[in-house]
Amino acid sequence: MKSISKFALAASIGLAMALTFSCSGDDGEGDGGGSSSSGGTQGGVSSSSGGGGSSSSVGSGGGYLSCSELENATNSCINEYGTDDELINQCIIDKACVNIDYEECQTHYLSECYGGDKQGGKGNDISNYRTVEIGDQIWMAENLDYYVEGSKCYGNLQSNCDLYGRLYDWSTAMALDPSCNLDCSCSGQIQSPHRGICPSGWHIPSDDEWYVLVNFAGGQATAGKKLKAISGWENINGSSGNGTDTHGFSALPGGGCNPNGYTFYSVGFAGRWYSATENGGQLCTGYGGSGRIADGLDMSYSIDKAEITGQNKSAFFSVRCVKD
Repeated sequence: MKSISKFALAASIGLAMALTFSCSGDDGEGDGGGSSSSGGTQGGVSSSSGGGGSSSSVGSGGGYLSCSELENATNSCINEYGTDDELINQCIIDKACVNIDYEECQTHYLSECYGGDKQGGKGNDISNYRTVEIGDQIWMAENLDYYVEGSKCYGNLQSNCDLYGRLYDWSTAMALDPSCNLDCSCSGQIQSPHRGICPSGWHIPSDDEWYVLVNFAGGQATAGKKLKAISGWENINGSSGNGTDTHGFSALPGGGCNPNGYTFYSVGFAGRWYSATENGGQLCTGYGGSGRIADGLDMSYSIDKAEITGQNKSAFFSVRCVKD
């Protein structure tokens, strides 16, 4: 019988006694499979619901459980074995790691169900996020709030992460080496689609995908008004800077942070969401210059535009993921 591991302790004690991550009662696997937003009306917001992807029911022939299924399995084991941690541990393994290598199973659940939540975030299980169908695309309807090393809460305040999600530099969002912020040496590692730190089955949007969204919302000149949330944006000259949230994208002004990592700016006034595209899709060469530029979608409280522009890769901004 295997000894008590960090995973088992987290699952059998932390999960059952003080469950901090919210799976919203959904059964969807972390890859966002199944009916995350399908079946809803175009532009309507829906919570991810499950049954899809590779998730398996407890006691099936194999495959990972969703976070909510892991919670159910854990509670079942605790009800069965009380305070016997060793038996609870083995019970969880038997239910949650069917036909899966133990170490791989442990790594998966720590990443998908616990990775961000030890820092107060939502992790990168899509069932923890609202999603929305806009035209032919399915988007997260809130910013990614997944703790990874190098990510930040605006002003280093957890309350800002709770409201706006976390801020990431480009290489962190793309799950690439930090050196990728400095030049174009990592261009060959960018996949299409490129998952980065998004939930399984979701990815960092490219410029082309951002343009599809913006054009569906009426074009760059006016799309910001339709994509911004109906509250949370500062006023401009006595007039509201909020949007109409016509399509349920619910963009919030999470601000940013300079490459120095401690100068925060523009929360409440502006939002920027990274693209997987470097330097406007143009040839990216050399150290510095264009090699330091990655694109993103910009919105401001003071104008109705939603523009795709370039910015220093080492600066920290929000992340939205789009479904594969």
